[in-house]
Amino acid sequence: MLQKREKMYHIKSDKRSGKSAELICEGLAAMLNEKSYCDITISDVCSRCGIARTTFYRLFDTMDDVLLYQFDGLFEAGIAQYRSGSNPARSYAYILLNIALSDRALVTALIAGGRTDLFDFSSRLKENQMLQDIGLALADSERQYCTAMLNAILISAIKVWIKNGDMESVDELYESLKMNVSVILKYL
Repeated sequence: MLQKREKMYHIKSDKRSGKSAELICEGLAAMLNEKSYCDITISDVCSRCGIARTTFYRLFDTMDDVLLYQFDGLFEAGIAQYRSGSNPARSYAYILLNIALSDRALVTALIAGGRTDLFDFSSRLKENQMLQDIGLALADSERQYCTAMLNAILISAIKVWIKNGDMESVDELYESLKMNVSVILKYL
């Protein structure tokens, strides 16, 4: 199961590795416009971006790791944005929602492919850092429940958002989440 393993990408800090990883991510993005994530092979991506399979395997172990690499980048950017104050997040939920919707094509592909576990895995890798940044101290078991429940709510809301044509902004979807969680709590 994905949550019991470590991320398995091996991107070194040199320009060549970074450029190859970028090309692979672009190749995957292009393939997602043509096929479901579950139907895309490593050979498809390598052919699309002009990268040898040996280069792919030097950087990634699986296609899932390409997505994890992309989500890690989104989480790092979202956390940096929060820290800089340029997009002051209102809450842990807002940070996660903003990160998920920062690459609408990626999150839509994950949901369509039934791979929301990849978002959950990435968020769990960064949960301590995010909770520390917003000043929320939780015991380990509380933190795990909080992240699991929040991810489930966010993914469910994003599924409805996609189904309805992804019309709302991050702020509008966040306000809808707050209102609906209040309703749930009132009648729970």
